[in-house]
Amino acid sequence: MEEEDEKELEKYISQQYTWDRLPASVKKRLENSREVWKEKVTKYSIKHQLRWKSNLVRHMFLDEKTYYLQIVKISRAHFMLYPYHIADVLSRTLRISPFKYYLEMMEDVMKSEHSYDRLPNFTATDCVRLLGIGRNEYIDNMNRCRSRGWLWKMKRNAFRELLPTHPVDIEIEYWWLINRTASEEDPKSLTEMERSVLAALENNGAKQAGTLDRNTVKSLYAKGSIYLDVPINDDDYISVPPLENFVMNRVAGDYFENLLYKIFVSLDERTSIKELSSVLDIDTEMAKQSVSLYCRLGFAKKKNLEPLVVYSEEEEAPSGRTQWHSSWVDYATRIQHQQSMMLLYDSEGMVTRSEDPSTPNLSHVDSPNISKSNFGSSSSYRTEGALPHKRIGFIFDYTLTALLMMGNLGSGLKMHAVTMYEVGKLSDESLEEFVQELEKVRYHIYKH
Repeated sequence: MEEEDEKELEKYISQQYTWDRLPASVKKRLENSREVWKEKVTKYSIKHQLRWKSNLVRHMFLDEKTYYLQIVKISRAHFMLYPYHIADVLSRTLRISPFKYYLEMMEDVMKSEHSYDRLPNFTATDCVRLLGIGRNEYIDNMNRCRSRGWLWKMKRNAFRELLPTHPVDIEIEYWWLINRTASEEDPKSLTEMERSVLAALENNGAKQAGTLDRNTVKSLYAKGSIYLDVPINDDDYISVPPLENFVMNRVAGDYFENLLYKIFVSLDERTSIKELSSVLDIDTEMAKQSVSLYCRLGFAKKKNLEPLVVYSEEEEAPSGRTQWHSSWVDYATRIQHQQSMMLLYDSEGMVTRSEDPSTPNLSHVDSPNISKSNFGSSSSYRTEGALPHKRIGFIFDYTLTALLMMGNLGSGLKMHAVTMYEVGKLSDESLEEFVQELEKVRYHIYKH
């Protein structure tokens, strides 16, 4: 069937046309066969990881659990990202967490002795985030495999021995939602506070991480008792800082990756998600799924966040405001202090910032007052009646990005080069730092 015919069929599937509603001309192309139509619907739904209950596939694939298992199997075989948009089903019903999903994927790659480059860019990045396995770690594991001989490879779970048993410590934002996984067989190591949190999640549903004790949230995540949701709304504004920890392997070309790049190069901190989806003529829900992933990976920041404010016992949170847990403000204040202490002058008098990958990029802490601290607010996103700021348009081609990436001119400059290559632009907020990095290069070249 030709490509145009396939696109027409996909349109009818996405609009949930039943067999009886299909035009006669379409039925003819399907050989007047309901079975062929069923096959097309099922294949499209699994490929696009559609939710079973709200789509046409529920009439074609009657076993919901088996349908989701097929999504996981095919997605993992094609090295696709974990389907975070259906994490509620995968985590609660199938008990397939992102960590388990990538662990099994990495085990398959090692068994097949593929190179690390087989993993697409975003998938490899998520593997680093959750497994702590990047290119160097993967090569080291493969060398250890080869040194142990073929008899060792025949052992059951031999490759699993070289992989982590628990997810690495990730950065959790206070505005993310935490949900509990399957309620049976909770770890015996749970504390009373952790059990209390899980009971509240079971009875009342998801909660924002920042409303609970931070250490408890981190501990529950490490034990696999909760999964994380990164909520994005129609009226959210998103900025893209310089990319850190982005893995450049290959482009897979699947539908979601294509959508990710399409939105990546179009994100603008002055355009809401709804406006962006309208401009690009894409489904708003799909746009929100993409942006949610960017925020999860740390490649984008939500700008219109509710400030992280903790009120004293004598105060009450104003109407419409959230009472955040003090542990998140204490953490934000501590990290902000560490970042300010890391701003140093090197021996040549050049201002440099120590690059510590474990230190998150946090927003400004407005007040050190313990009883009422404000963290996470941003005045740079668009508000009603705000006067527009002058902005700069920076036009470049791939010759420049190749020079900056291959020239070994410093990790700070390479980070901007990766952003320019992958996103296709630098935000107005990043240009000053980019120029400073270039100035360091010019200074050292002039000096020597």
